[in-house]
Amino acid sequence: MTAFRLAAFELARFRTPLQRIALVFAVCVPLLYGALYLWSNWDPYNRLDSIPVAVVNADAPVVVEGRTVDAGGLFVDQLRADPIFDWRFVDAAEADRGVREGDYYFEIDVPEDFSADLASGASGTPRQASMSIVLNDANGYVVGKMAQTVQSELQNRIDAAAVAAYFESVFGNLDRLRAGITQAADGANALRDGAGQARDGASALADGLGSLQAGADRLATGAHQVADGDARIADAVVPLANRVADAIPDVATSAPDAANRAKDLATRAADAASTVAGGTDSVQASLTALAAANPGLADEPAFRAAQAAAGRAATATGDVATRAGQVRDVATTVANGAAALAADAPQLQARARQAAADVQALADGAAAVATGADQLRTGLGMGLDPAHLGGTLGLLALGTTTFIAVAHMLRVWLGGIASAVILVLLVLQLTTCGGIYPVETLPAPFRALHPVLPMSYLVDGLRVTLSGGSGAHLARDLLVLGGFLVVTLALMVLGTARRRRWSLPELKPELAL
Repeated sequence: MTAFRLAAFELARFRTPLQRIALVFAVCVPLLYGALYLWSNWDPYNRLDSIPVAVVNADAPVVVEGRTVDAGGLFVDQLRADPIFDWRFVDAAEADRGVREGDYYFEIDVPEDFSADLASGASGTPRQASMSIVLNDANGYVVGKMAQTVQSELQNRIDAAAVAAYFESVFGNLDRLRAGITQAADGANALRDGAGQARDGASALADGLGSLQAGADRLATGAHQVADGDARIADAVVPLANRVADAIPDVATSAPDAANRAKDLATRAADAASTVAGGTDSVQASLTALAAANPGLADEPAFRAAQAAAGRAATATGDVATRAGQVRDVATTVANGAAALAADAPQLQARARQAAADVQALADGAAAVATGADQLRTGLGMGLDPAHLGGTLGLLALGTTTFIAVAHMLRVWLGGIASAVILVLLVLQLTTCGGIYPVETLPAPFRALHPVLPMSYLVDGLRVTLSGGSGAHLARDLLVLGGFLVVTLALMVLGTARRRRWSLPELKPELAL
């Protein structure tokens, strides 16, 4: 029996229209999910004009050479003429509140000195004019990336228009400036083209981060070993070097005096040795002369002993005189060196202290490298640290309980077809909850379903507990999810009570899933 015949027999089991519809539905589930997901996320950048963004113009116009420069007003006019986003022109307090509570996805601030900075070129001391963009990741991380994508193009366009208006009002000569603006526009187009290349490079960056993480782990371990070794060296060397530096002044002060005294003593000893050596030589010469005058004495034992003693004394005193002279010469050298040491003592002390400071700086630098390596390693795993861990776990528990209750309620009321309804409901919730792109960028049918499905409130609440945000939003999300749970449980109890009586089609359903 071939596989095709087996398939034919299996398909023959689906005889009724409802069974055949269920078969077609099961086959179409992947197509349903893929089509809805692509539709919901199709070209969200083409619907950025639905995203509310606060604009605060605090700029104060200035007068330059009789002409008013209102760069902030020009900026606002340019935004009105080019609705890249849904611009909301509000004051600072309203913008801060809206960004904090999620009514605005981000905020653009024009400072009060914007015009003054632009006009500063006329005074000969030009200053750079700037604006600021305030983001809140709790309103959606992808929104920040959208803002960065259009920021360069928007800022180049508005800056060029502001500078052009300023120079036109002040100087009335824009020939060279127009050429520069054209180049700026070309650069903006090139930047937009380069965004695609940047997205391609993001995947390569993700691959490289894995290798970088492994290297960072090894770097952190090695850096700590180096830091520990340097710390031990510093603990041993720095105190010793400081003690040597502290002792140098005393040594330098006392060494010359001691060396000079040793030199004087050695000189006196040498002179005394020379005197004694001369005396012994005289005694020996006198004994020789006495022997010559009295020949009979030469045979006397006492006389010969005296001559021998005189010879030994002459030899010893000569040796002492020689060594005393050497000691005198060494003492002179030491005295000269001690004087040089005293002269160099301040510089030597400074070098010793500098050596101690350098060793300590090396140890501190190694510790800083180790700390930086730890920060690098921590900054690369790329984990998710909830701002409110308890709130996150509680919200997930409430959401899970609500979804389970909805599934049971549908099974109680719809029986066999409940599985198909649950699957469709899951797909719709995934595509309408605004988990990736802002809700305002979704197609109209998905925006209409967004506020009536429970997953929308779970995602919104998780943004608050994970990234921080408005407590009022979290309270609303908890109340809505709790309301879904209560209503679902009530309907489930009502359905269960109704199912106490069973009909024959219910006992033997046409389709069982």
